[in-house]
Amino acid sequence: MTELKIVTFNIRCFGFDGDYFGRRRAESRIPHLKSFIDANFSDADVFVLQEIMNPHIIHKILPMGFKTYTYEHDFDRHMFIVLACKKGFEFQSFQTVDGTALDDTRSRPAAYAQLFKDNKPLLDVIGVHLKSKHDHTKERLEQCQTISKFIEKLPADLPKIMTGDFNSHAKEKTLKAKDDLTYLKEIFNNQLTLADHDKPTYLSAADTMKLDHFFTQGVHVLDLNVYDLPDYATTSPFKKFYDEISDHLPVSIKIKL
Repeated sequence: MTELKIVTFNIRCFGFDGDYFGRRRAESRIPHLKSFIDANFSDADVFVLQEIMNPHIIHKILPMGFKTYTYEHDFDRHMFIVLACKKGFEFQSFQTVDGTALDDTRSRPAAYAQLFKDNKPLLDVIGVHLKSKHDHTKERLEQCQTISKFIEKLPADLPKIMTGDFNSHAKEKTLKAKDDLTYLKEIFNNQLTLADHDKPTYLSAADTMKLDHFFTQGVHVLDLNVYDLPDYATTSPFKKFYDEISDHLPVSIKIKL
């Protein structure tokens, strides 16, 4: 049986020094991010990264030997999804999921690929970064319904992981009847199961939010971990983490196929 560790991580506007508007198109956080990832995720097999504004420099923060996969986009402030796997693995059939990007600039398409080892397919991987605002529930559900239809066409016998930043707001913020995450579980009910956790993963709001998740099919979940940043409701160490790393906490899952 194969065991894998997969990490999802939204790295705030990576390549633009954390600034969405790109007023400084450089990245001073590279040494901090490299040290952080080496210290905490050197044993990862796969990364699913979001908010990558400059995919060409992402290798500078990943462990040695990782291969990266992404798509092309014309908008110069697009937030790319990047899949990465360590030496000995490769992604094949990389593609974006048609219909998941709801506009030509800021909306991100879901990314899909099959993870291979020794020329054998191991796992379907889907990376997402859904529409972000609290009043975008309708758009997020449309994106997930499109992904669900895409999953229906995938080989049924291959295990599946869907992960990323779902921007899953609570009903108190969306003013809907249910939390976004409940709606998402309903959409994927017959396809994927949420590997749930009870920790917030986005730290920049006054009320911290649980936005980053893993959904699985056909795997045994051995461990699910949200990076532990103690006392992040105060300015320190949250401010240091925000300045040097991101506004999201990475989430990792260990699975057995």
